[in-house]
Amino acid sequence: MAVNIAAKSGRLARTRGFLARLASNKSGNTLAIMTASMIPLAGIIGGGLDAGRAYLSKSRLQAACDAGALAGRKSLTGTTWTAAAEDAATSYFNLNFLDGQYGTTDLTKSFTSADGQLVTGQATAKVPTTLMKVFGKEYVALAVTCEAVMNLPNTDIMFVLDTTGSMDDVNLGDSATRMVGMRSAVKNFYDQVEIAKGSSASQIRYGFVPYAQTVNVGALLKAEWIADKWFYQSRKPDGADPYSHAGGDLTTKYLEYGKTYPGTPNPSLTTTSLPLEACVVPSSSYEYSTTEISATSEPYTGDPSGTKWTRKFRQVYKGIYYGLSRTATSCTVYAYDYNGYIIEFFQDSWPAYTTPYSGTNYFWEYDKIEYDTSSLTVGGSITANTGSNHSPYTSVWNGCIEERATVLDSDYDEIPEKAYDLRIDYPPNGDPDTQWGPYMPGLIWARDYIWSWNK
Repeated sequence: MAVNIAAKSGRLARTRGFLARLASNKSGNTLAIMTASMIPLAGIIGGGLDAGRAYLSKSRLQAACDAGALAGRKSLTGTTWTAAAEDAATSYFNLNFLDGQYGTTDLTKSFTSADGQLVTGQATAKVPTTLMKVFGKEYVALAVTCEAVMNLPNTDIMFVLDTTGSMDDVNLGDSATRMVGMRSAVKNFYDQVEIAKGSSASQIRYGFVPYAQTVNVGALLKAEWIADKWFYQSRKPDGADPYSHAGGDLTTKYLEYGKTYPGTPNPSLTTTSLPLEACVVPSSSYEYSTTEISATSEPYTGDPSGTKWTRKFRQVYKGIYYGLSRTATSCTVYAYDYNGYIIEFFQDSWPAYTTPYSGTNYFWEYDKIEYDTSSLTVGGSITANTGSNHSPYTSVWNGCIEERATVLDSDYDEIPEKAYDLRIDYPPNGDPDTQWGPYMPGLIWARDYIWSWNK
């Protein structure tokens, strides 16, 4: 028994010595430490990679949501959220964030508007993880919201509108005049601004400035600011010449009938509006030739007797005829294209005596004529013998004025002292050059329309 106990004691001592040496021996510790730290290091690195992908995905998801909300708000034309606006919002979202981008899944997006002013949107997606799956994290859930609203600040809107005579013209392809189209455009603009304003507290103020040669100031100007006398390009009677004829002279009477148009039925018309400073009519190239196609005759038993002829003619036209219509506020050139225009007609002729007639030729002197304007107020009038056959014609002043006096200068960087037409804030001082003249179109006569009996 003693021997066995001693043997066991020796083995125990040797075992304890080994463990003691092992506990104090540092060889191989690095491997153990590295093995133990792999798990937390994998979590840190995997979490960083997955978090970076999630951050990038959310940033792009937010940008796509914002783009969709803006596109939806821009597509709204009223206060009702429409399918077209929703399609626009969804389309812009899809352009900025593709389905499956960055490995995302379960992508959803929606846009709506409750009042037609504020468009709201939201989008969600999932980003699958990589290394984080080891720790049971299968995906990162993303959710973003966005909105777009149109806010108008307090705004002043000024319209400068053309009110000259050319606005009565109709553009090619239109059925209404330019003035009607301009009125419609202004109203539509106002409606769109009011829709955009919505229920906000913004103040929108509108102003209108007419663009014309003259300005209607009504009764805004003081009476002493209006000239007592003013020159107008007018006319005045310059004598009359009565004429008469006893008749009885032998002549020939003609009667045309049976017109046909084997070519173009009518010359084509084109109108062009020009500024008054360039109101010049082009030279016409219009001409025609007449050819007798046939002729027959028969005795005429009237008084006087003779021969009655029946002829057929053909007229061939070519070229362009230009006409001009000019008023105090507009200039319109008319171009009639006669190329291809043909007329065929019959003409009867027979002998006859002239009949008695009489009348009077009235002559005019066209000049720069001064009129007394001292008694004019808005609605007042001037009566002068400028009407047909020297008759009195009354011209009413509606409040429009003509420009004040000016001077010719080579440099207008600084307004010349006597250029009163440009010194709009300079009040009249009693000098006629500083006063305004009443605009009286009824007294004005253009020089383009002077007939043979006028001087």
